[in-house]
This record gives sequence, C-alpha cells and structure tokens, in this order.
Amino acid sequence: MELDPETCQCVCRHGDRPCGPNRRFDRNSCQCVCNGGPSAHSCPPHFSFDTDTCQCTCLKSCPRHQPLNRAKCQCECNESPNKCFLRGRRFHQGSCSCVRPPCEVRRRRCEPGFSFSEEVCRSMVSEEVYISDLGGWLWR
Repeated sequence: MELDPETCQCVCRHGDRPCGPNRRFDRNSCQCVCNGGPSAHSCPPHFSFDTDTCQCTCLKSCPRHQPLNRAKCQCECNESPNKCFLRGRRFHQGSCSCVRPPCEVRRRRCEPGFSFSEEVCRSMVSEEVYISDLGGWLWR
C-alpha cells in the first residue's frame, strides 16, 4: 500500500487486478483472497482446503492396488468379496485382492503321469506324457 497524495488515502500500488476464479482483490490487504465459498473449516472429511484455488481438494495418495476415489477422497479396493466369490476365490482385505482358498484335499498323491495341482486341488496330467504309439516322451 502507498499513500495517494491527491486523496490522502492509502491505496494499493497496482490498483485492482484480476485474481482468477473463486478469488477477489481485497483493497485492505492489496492481495487476492478467496471469494466466499468453502473455507478450511467447511471441507468434507479427507479433503484439504487449497488456498491457491480456494477449493476443497483431495491430496491423498493410494497404493497401486487401491485406486483413489476422488469424489470420496478415499482409497478403494478394485476387488470385493462378491467379485472374488464369483471367481471361486476369497477376498483378502489386507491386500485388496482375491486369493485362492487352500486345498482341503488330504491326499495329494497322484497316479503315474499325473501331478497334483494346487490351482484346481486335484490331479492333472503331467507336462510330460509317454506316448506308446510314438515310442517316446512328448512335452506339452
């Protein structure tokens, strides 16, 4: 501020200047200030008041497996108990992922040419199979 010799009043050195959206020029402080609207005290939970934009904004960062829901400003899982159930898996809250339940099969021995699969919890044809007609091993 400086003194205007013609009016003997304090005035802003550069006069009124444009301040951008949500802001107005305050002649008392000679600065752009927030123009009403939200304040630091009126932001919803998890939001912060940004004094540059005069708006409540979400500044939260989330882990890769929990994308940010900007409307709620919360990290949310990609998976859900229902989505996992539909795929025959269980929902693991800690990792926000679907996990395969452990096999309940007690006996994990298989006939020759078969091996036990933890993925489907049963014996499956081994990767190598002896083909008697060809007289040798076939790798799959």
